[in-house]
Amino acid sequence: GQLFKMGITMEKDPGEPFFSGGSKNGFDFYSFFIYARNINKTFNAVSLGDFAVSMGQGLILHNDFGTGKSSFVMNVKKSGRMLRPYSSVNEVNFFRGAGTVINLGRALQVAAFASYKPIDASVTTDTIENSDFDSFGSIRFDGFHRTTTEIANKNSIHQTNAGVKLEFKKRDFKLAANGLYTSFDAPLLPDIALYKKYLFNGDKLINASLDYTWRYRNLTFFGEAAMSDNGGTAQVHGLLMGLDRRIDVSAVYRNFDPDYQVLNANAFAESSQPINEKGFYLGMEIRPFKNITISSYADIWSHPWVGYRRDGPADGKEFLVKLTYTQKRKMDFYIQYRYEKKQINSSNEYIIDYPEYQTLQRLRFHLSYKLTKEWELKDRAEFSFFTKNTSSNGFLMYQDVIYKPIAKPLSFTARFSIFDINSFDARIYAYENDMLYEFYIPFFQNRGTRFYVNTRYRIGRNYTWEFRIGKTYLQNVDGIGSGNDFIDGNTRTEIKTQLKIRF
Repeated sequence: GQLFKMGITMEKDPGEPFFSGGSKNGFDFYSFFIYARNINKTFNAVSLGDFAVSMGQGLILHNDFGTGKSSFVMNVKKSGRMLRPYSSVNEVNFFRGAGTVINLGRALQVAAFASYKPIDASVTTDTIENSDFDSFGSIRFDGFHRTTTEIANKNSIHQTNAGVKLEFKKRDFKLAANGLYTSFDAPLLPDIALYKKYLFNGDKLINASLDYTWRYRNLTFFGEAAMSDNGGTAQVHGLLMGLDRRIDVSAVYRNFDPDYQVLNANAFAESSQPINEKGFYLGMEIRPFKNITISSYADIWSHPWVGYRRDGPADGKEFLVKLTYTQKRKMDFYIQYRYEKKQINSSNEYIIDYPEYQTLQRLRFHLSYKLTKEWELKDRAEFSFFTKNTSSNGFLMYQDVIYKPIAKPLSFTARFSIFDINSFDARIYAYENDMLYEFYIPFFQNRGTRFYVNTRYRIGRNYTWEFRIGKTYLQNVDGIGSGNDFIDGNTRTEIKTQLKIRF
């Protein structure tokens, strides 16, 4: 049932050896978990093997997919279980060891975990005077072990983690204290680039935080304040408010010091990490009529210290508005516009570089329409406009055909796309339906077409077979990709198949 789970995941990426080279034991990646919950009144959950951990609003640790800026303007508060089993094929974003959640009473709960696992890194050995001093410059997150260098980096460093969470919860109020210890068997020494001046370096890091949630009538307050052992601080505070049965508002304030140090964070931010940023976000969802919803947000931020491709303090702003018209079980139509303006280094070859503004605008029209209970059509047209010294633009249009009968074994999803996008800066992303347990969000650039067909067939009660083929044709290039993924030609074809056996 849902009280006890165990599983093993085995995976190898394209190009990685199988029972040879750096994978003499077969697959390149193995993951195993045992998980039990609601064991008794004391033990809420126990996890052995690989697991994921989430704390607060993600300022020190959050392994789940993060909430952030999107057309779901009220979805800005992080939540999720503190401890859950890990069965993904991502080779980095998890812990390996043991964890538990214990009930100390009706209002008090404590969680703790310990982890020890290998990670990929490029190790530098200093052999001067036979000191054999090892260090590494960064952690690799791609999980690829195809080339001699990638295989040499595999499992070259070991990471130890220990964490604890003490939570008090009474009615609509929750307060938790979180702590995380991280160590490596060699020091992390980033390069001397100026924007990396305050990043963590060394072999040990301690993070601590307090997070809270309080619901009062139609208001929900939430937030977290964190500190790293060097004294750097980070904080994020938010509010969800129902002004009326037709109006909802969300607000988030964030303030991350440039010298705040963290390795496992996943917080609400413009940047990938909650470092070197101050900002304020305001979202609103209005439902003026039964079938119409208007969603919008505005986000303004600044970076007080330099950053990657940004040789000076900088700022930015972003706005989104979405108008949706819905006929229940029949049709969804929306128009969405997003505007972003931020600073990045000048493209000119100055001796002293400086940040200058660039703008990106996207306009989308989307229609989903059910012809019958079995057939559905989806159409989208999206346009992008990028400006920085010079301008570039592009468009993407696609047609989806979806067939999902209720009592028949065969179903499929198909899409045909055309696109013409004349720069990487104006690229357009589009989610694609994939096989079970997979997801794919490619970006489109250049000029061409693409189609894919995803077919699923149920073979009796216990077997499901899936097959997917996708093909991209580019008119204005002679090669696709780079490095190990380079294709000498202008077409790229992917084929996937999967058999699911249910016991």
